[in-house]
Amino acid sequence: MTIWSEPDFPAGYTIHGKWNGRKYRFERKLGEGANGKVYLVSQGSKRFALKLGANTVDLQSEINIVRKLSNSCKEFKGYLIDADDTESSGKVSSFYVMKYFRGDSPLHFVSQHGSEWIGIIGIHVLRKLVSLHQMGYCFGDLKMENLITTAYGDVELIDFGGVTEIGNGVRQFTEWYDRGSWGAGSRKADEQYDLFSFAIICCQLAGTKHSLLGPQLLPQNRTLELLEDELERNPGLANYKAFLRKAWRGGFASSREALAHWRKIPLASGRSETRAKTSFLNHWLGAGFAASVVLFGTALYWLWIEGLR
Repeated sequence: MTIWSEPDFPAGYTIHGKWNGRKYRFERKLGEGANGKVYLVSQGSKRFALKLGANTVDLQSEINIVRKLSNSCKEFKGYLIDADDTESSGKVSSFYVMKYFRGDSPLHFVSQHGSEWIGIIGIHVLRKLVSLHQMGYCFGDLKMENLITTAYGDVELIDFGGVTEIGNGVRQFTEWYDRGSWGAGSRKADEQYDLFSFAIICCQLAGTKHSLLGPQLLPQNRTLELLEDELERNPGLANYKAFLRKAWRGGFASSREALAHWRKIPLASGRSETRAKTSFLNHWLGAGFAASVVLFGTALYWLWIEGLR
């Protein structure tokens, strides 16, 4: 993959939108890829993710997709904050601004909190995919680096540069998440393409060795049989065997069907499963308690106001 070679913007640099007139202060670079760089930026006390594109036409296509998802899809509601051009030294560059999600890689989250969270993380990812597919798009470049796990296992998809209209050729991919690289199908954008990548992510979360999914394995040695052998070698994948085998072989008719299958898989076993469920429930009970306190305070305030009248 070719990385965009434009110099990085230093922390403290302020970018000015040419048409909307908004200003964003650069904090640090979050990442980069073939079609641009992503920065953490601030506007007063607010923080956002800003993507500068290497190619205006490609970035505009990406912006159009994110805008459509942001306006019409519940799972991605309000993602797009701004889209504009900026001019520096006579050169015009396009950019867009999205919500910034603070969290960890799912791999780090699972290493810190336990493998029982794979089930919960999987539900969140599959729900996002279902919504995306219903809008007529395939995520395309679904990989660990394009997922952020926030509190209590919630997951957000980031970097929409690979999002492709279903039926077209995938715009961007990473080899060891790509079914074409494993001889398991084409690079045509469809629901099964994303589900194959999701199954690879599950293997990583369950502790599959880097030698299987990293650059050490030569492309000509990648086979579907090699992946399926991992199901027998890795005890962490015991609960997921049927799902992964079906996902790798394109057996799910849709991501909705895959989500229904995933929901039937036990989170884990014994004490670990109980701990994951308890943590998850505590999160929502805590949120419900906080909401009730706010409502109670509001009621008291209005009663006080009425008493003064």
